[in-house]
Amino acid sequence: MAIGTPGRLLDLISDHALTAYTATMFVVDEADMTLDMGFLETVDQIAGQFGENLQMAVFSATIPQKLQPFLKKYMANPTVIELKPKTVIADTVQNDLIQVPARDRNALIYKLATMGEPFLVLIFANTKTHVDALHKYLTDQA
Repeated sequence: MAIGTPGRLLDLISDHALTAYTATMFVVDEADMTLDMGFLETVDQIAGQFGENLQMAVFSATIPQKLQPFLKKYMANPTVIELKPKTVIADTVQNDLIQVPARDRNALIYKLATMGEPFLVLIFANTKTHVDALHKYLTDQA
């Protein structure tokens, strides 16, 4: 099993460190975001490396029109499963918005992440640069 970003997977395939033609399944998660971020061409290059008996699963909040040619290229008779939740967010999940100046963001994330000594904290960031900076900040706090 190999899990990675499209660019990293393509690098591994190009370097012959990953033999894609032996794969039996290919999963594309957040396909709409993959398209929006400009990775669809890379995903297309990866998919083109697989054998004929490949099973492909594509997950996406939405299926934009621009994604249709990719899906038709690799999926003959796809099964589409559409889930319509009653609510967008579960009643047991609390969401808060805290506006804070960018310069104070990492300190606030650290404070929130360590409150109550949680067993597990998941932090999402919108760019790799922000992830790297936050990782360095959090590591320096330990």
